[in-house]
Amino acid sequence: ASSDARTFRSHGIPVLQYGPAELATIHGFDERVRVEDIVLAAKTYALTTLRYVGVA
Repeated sequence: ASSDARTFRSHGIPVLQYGPAELATIHGFDERVRVEDIVLAAKTYALTTLRYVGVA
């Protein structure tokens, strides 16, 4: 995964990152994410977007 958060933070812009992750294995040899966590993140992204545009 990749993010521009570091660039924004270096310019003093606050950043909030959200996504599925196994903190114990993140960026490690055996990095993995549970399918259930990916589904939950996708639902969260969708609902947040719908609420943001005033549909939900």
